[in-house]
Amino acid sequence: MIVRQLVNNAGPADIDTANCGGPRSQYTVTANANGSITVLDTAAVERTDTLWNIEQLHFADQLVSVGAATVPAVTTNPTAAAGVAFGSQTVTTTSAARTVTVSNTGNGPLAISSLTLAGANAATSRSRPPPASRLRSHRVARAP
Repeated sequence: MIVRQLVNNAGPADIDTANCGGPRSQYTVTANANGSITVLDTAAVERTDTLWNIEQLHFADQLVSVGAATVPAVTTNPTAAAGVAFGSQTVTTTSAARTVTVSNTGNGPLAISSLTLAGANAATSRSRPPPASRLRSHRVARAP
């Protein structure tokens, strides 16, 4: 592991950038309690770096502000606001399954620890989520 730190009396408008050779998806970025940033190359092509006084990380495919480097952002398709419509369903029959895809559009890791079904008929819905480590897309069916 190498520790890098930029030390100078630069002006407040200066922006220090650490360059990473691969795409953003190849790295895990962690904001540490002591103010440093750890950049781990999960493909083991580069080393693990601990960075101090860095404002940006430049990956092969994007530039990331360190302030936003470890923030997950959840999006679903369909959106949570739109919900998933099952329509009318005859009692003792099961609807066709609907797929909800969960994506992390942020720059930090996202941990999914549970899945909750909600709405007027949530009690009649069936769901068997895969382990959280494999959860990306999930199918739900309604069985009144």
